[in-house]
Amino acid sequence: MSVTGGAMRTAEFQEQGYIVVPGLLTQADLRPVRDEYEQLLDDLAEKWRGEGRIGDTYAGLPFESRLARIVADGDVPYYKPFDISLRFGTIRPDDPIHLGPAVFRLLTHPAILAVVSELIGPEVSASPIQHNRIKLPERLLSAKNRTSLSARATWHQDQAAGLPDADDTEVITVWVAVSDATVGNGCLMVVPRSHDALMQHCSRGAAGRNLSIPEDLLPGEPVDLEVSSGSVILMHRRLIHQSRVNESDGLRWSFDFRYQPVGTPTGRPQFPSFVAHSASDPHSVVDDPAEWARMWLATRARLAAAGADEKYRRWNGPEAAC
Repeated sequence: MSVTGGAMRTAEFQEQGYIVVPGLLTQADLRPVRDEYEQLLDDLAEKWRGEGRIGDTYAGLPFESRLARIVADGDVPYYKPFDISLRFGTIRPDDPIHLGPAVFRLLTHPAILAVVSELIGPEVSASPIQHNRIKLPERLLSAKNRTSLSARATWHQDQAAGLPDADDTEVITVWVAVSDATVGNGCLMVVPRSHDALMQHCSRGAAGRNLSIPEDLLPGEPVDLEVSSGSVILMHRRLIHQSRVNESDGLRWSFDFRYQPVGTPTGRPQFPSFVAHSASDPHSVVDDPAEWARMWLATRARLAAAGADEKYRRWNGPEAAC
């Protein structure tokens, strides 16, 4: 990766609030993740059939159509056991979370860390704010299954998802396309150069659960970011963005990881972060997926024992009803 290329990317990121790196990852990089989720779906299908929630496991179908059939059959909240973070709300000792080694290796992929290092330097921590989003056609989802993990996400800035202690932390969101992302299947939309200040987010949805920026307050014209599988989008923590509705016949699959300089607040101090890359102290890097999983499972057990109610949003009262 040339210094010139890195400098150009950094300049573009600072000006626009985002950059797109086409084809950063290969299909060989993504295949272990797909395999891991195919096994996870196999295990979940057997469990849900055993519980009487679905009538068939639909074994033998491709992942995409199998998932759609299972969700249509049992209306199961599939996005919860697929996600790689803990729930919003009261933490329970059996809350589902996926912590597989293939996901960890994607999270710590050298190509991703190299581009992140261009933007924030060589001392990089992986933030605990991280998600997997497998979005089926929205028309197939019931109201209870429509969340930002499974359906359209509304206009927001990622900084709003953390507590104010991290407002000055240089957090980079890395959005990884596992499948192609198109206008039809729900690609990201961004408002270029909208990353100067944190905007007020307002209550939307059932019981004001969803916070978003009203469309009439957007400070510019949105653009669609259609990208191919293996491409990544890096976003400033205050870039305004949303996703489109998946109106296709297939799924749209992405991960969003966040990275920041080592030693800086994460905005979710109760959840585990770790050093993903360090030039000054390589021995501090966590490179064992089992250790990453242990961090999260220990956190879940601790928070469940304490009866923790994890809200981590800064606008929870009347100020959110704008």
